[in-house]
Formats: sequence, C-alpha cells, structure tokens
Amino acid sequence: MTFSANKLKAVLDVTSRLSTPELDPTMSLAIAIGSNPVTREPLILLNVVYPESEERGQEYACLYSDFSDSMTGQMTAWANLANMALPGVVISGCPTGNQHNQYSVLTRDLKTQDFREAVIFTETFGQAGITAFPDDFSTFPHRDQFNNGVVFSMTYADNSAAVAADAWALQWHDHFAQREVSGYDRMVIYQNYAHDDEPLSALYGYEEWHHEHLSALKRKYDPHGCFNGYHAVPANLAGWS
Repeated sequence: MTFSANKLKAVLDVTSRLSTPELDPTMSLAIAIGSNPVTREPLILLNVVYPESEERGQEYACLYSDFSDSMTGQMTAWANLANMALPGVVISGCPTGNQHNQYSVLTRDLKTQDFREAVIFTETFGQAGITAFPDDFSTFPHRDQFNNGVVFSMTYADNSAAVAADAWALQWHDHFAQREVSGYDRMVIYQNYAHDDEPLSALYGYEEWHHEHLSALKRKYDPHGCFNGYHAVPANLAGWS
C-alpha cells in the first residue's frame, strides 16, 4: 500500500494498536518512509506480510486500506518474498557495487513526532512466538524488545556523499535510541542491522548469563576465531562491552 505524507500518523497509529503482546506471531509489518523518485514528494510504503489464510491477511490489510492511496494484494512463495516486499525496496539494498551504510535501533513504540524529518524503514513483529518459551530456553537477546526495528539505510554510488549520509543516519539513530523515544532503558540493536560501533550487549543481551553462555559456545566451536568479523562474540567475559 502507498500513502501520502499526511497519512503518517494514521499509519503509525494503526501499527501501534496492532503492536500488542497478542499480535499474531506469524504476521509482520514493514513500512518505508521516503520520497517518490520522480516527483520527490514524500511517500509512505507499507507491506502487511501474512503467511496464513489470504482472508485473514486481508482483514489486517483493511485496517490500513481505507485511507491508502493505492493497494495491491498478492500471494507469493516465501523464496520470492524479498523481491516483492515494499516494491523492490528490500532487495534493492542487496546488489554489490554501491557503497552502503546503515544504522538501526529497536523501539517499543512508534510515535509520529519522531518521524517528521526522517527517511526510514521499520519492521514490526509479533512477540508471542518467543515469549511462549521460558526465559532460559535460549539466549535470544530481544525477548520483549523486538516490537519495532527502525532502520536508517543509505546507498550511494558517489563516495563524496558518505560523510553527510553517515552524519544524517547517526543523528537519527541517536535520537531513537534515547530512553524516552525507544521505550527501553538501554539501547537495543538487532544483530543483522548493527553498524559495528554499538556495545556488544546491545546486540546480544545485557544479562551476564547471556555473555557466559555465548562465550562458552564461542570457545567450544570457534577456538581459533575463524568467525571473528563484525560484532563477533568474544571468547572471554572481559571482551564484552
């Protein structure tokens, strides 16, 4: 679905109402806020992704479609989802060649006033799937903390844009990471969207038992550090930040 910029509050209001602990764990919402590449007018794109019955998916979509400018519904195979999501926005960041820079932060809520000047991408997921298991079932770090992933992603062919792009995204990352904006006491980052300058605990969890368990696995399965790359799990507790 597409929406004009003046529908931003309505889009975020519906998304916030859906973002409850009871949100269907099989559904996800993806929102991109940017501009029309031809007219340069602000534009909002939204995908409701639902893998169960088409009828139930349409019920969720209808919460938005009454005030959308356009809407397209289709069934597609899971393997093709990235090509269909947000009319190519997702897959467009995958080709190699252009320079790519990205920051992100997880938030509990989506508030209209925090999106007034940003060009961003958000993902909203149900929490019931992970919260159905006890806390010590796994070291998944984002229990009750992956309500919304807010991503600032820049791709450019001209390296002269790098400094300005980084400064723009970092400014908004720092804004959304504030406690009063994110809704969390400390910064929380989804690992796949990390920038590589955040504290490791923001990616993997702040609890010491998380650190102990993950470092033990690191020593057991990667004693030589073959998988040391971006935000690698440290082999010893002293390496955690």
